Order: sequence, then structure tokens, then C-alpha cells
Amino acid sequence: YYVATNGTDAAGRGGSIDTAFNTLKYACANIGTPTLTNPAVIFVKAGTYEEAQLPIVVPPFTTIVGDNLRATIIKPEAGSLVW
Repeated sequence: YYVATNGTDAAGRGGSIDTAFNTLKYACANIGTPTLTNPAVIFVKAGTYEEAQLPIVVPPFTTIVGDNLRATIIKPEAGSLVW
């Protein structure tokens, strides 16, 4: 699965870099049910992602991979409450 700053959070998306999701939260909620024998990998392209809906719950058997250690930033949207 793919997440990119120019993606779209909609059903049927996320399966390729050309049809990427826009937020990690949406991706985690819409990748189905990964299992031990059929795990999921979410590739997050470089960019800054300001997530409005928190918390982000990563399903079991799911790996999140960023483009680069310092090129992919995920943070709360400005004004969001973080507990």
C-alpha cells in the first residue's frame, strides 16, 4: 500500500504509487485485515503529513516504511489535541 502527499483518501485507492492514499490514518483503516501469512506493508513517500484524526491505530502484522529517515514526517495537524 502507498501513502503520498498528493494521494486521495478514497475506496479502491492505495494499491500503487499512482493511486496512493493521502493519510496514514486512512491507509491503516482501509488495508483489510493483515495476517501472519499475509502481512501488509505501507510505504509512505517523502513529505510532511499532518494527521487530523488521532490516534492512528496500526493493524497487527503491518509494517510502515518511510522513504528516508528525515524525509518522511508524520505529526498532528496544527491545533489538534495530543494527550
